[in-house]
Amino acid sequence: MTDKQLRRAIEAQIEKYKENRFVKILITALGICAIILIVAYISQEDMLPERKSEAEIRTSFDNTPVLYTLECEAQTIVTQKGADSWSWLGDRDFIIPVKGYIKVGYNLRKIKKFKIEDDILHLTLPDPEIELQQAEPIYSQAVTKVGFFRSEFSQKEQSEIIQEGVKLLRKRIEQLDLLPPAQEQARQIVEGMVRELGYKPDISFPTYSERNIRKMIKLGSDLAKSDKKEK
Repeated sequence: MTDKQLRRAIEAQIEKYKENRFVKILITALGICAIILIVAYISQEDMLPERKSEAEIRTSFDNTPVLYTLECEAQTIVTQKGADSWSWLGDRDFIIPVKGYIKVGYNLRKIKKFKIEDDILHLTLPDPEIELQQAEPIYSQAVTKVGFFRSEFSQKEQSEIIQEGVKLLRKRIEQLDLLPPAQEQARQIVEGMVRELGYKPDISFPTYSERNIRKMIKLGSDLAKSDKKEK
């Protein structure tokens, strides 16, 4: 190999080394950038807003309206078979569906357990408020057998149908598994509120029996007024 050929071979090796070195530096730099971004992301996830005092937290919850986390409908059937006091005018047998509107919510002013432990806020939410807001007979789906001298339902009869529908709907609500989805939605919302207050959330709920749930069911204002009039 001549001196000229040897020199070319050495220069080629040097250029190859420079290229490899550049690639290694570039990969290292990219790796460092990736690590910095990951650390920054993790730090951002763990970073909480400035912590509020206990008094500020309680004020925040006290100023929150009832947190409704579930709305749904339920149906029941009101039936009457056989003659009534007006049998001399002809019988009226009927089957009428009654539809009810239900809301489940939490009043955060009634939080049962409130404890701050380092950066964790422990909360036990109050019993839910289960409200039957409306009971509406669906006359279009009614099945009736009406005597010759009987006409449309009177106002008194309609009121009786609604009252019976409310009674049956309350029993229907007890059978519906409303609390698990209502609790899960409440948990997500309250956890977000707690993080905004500067703490990590630890949310729990009381346990309930059928008797507890029965006591939680309340009537909306319109139904409550109607119920009082009937009594």
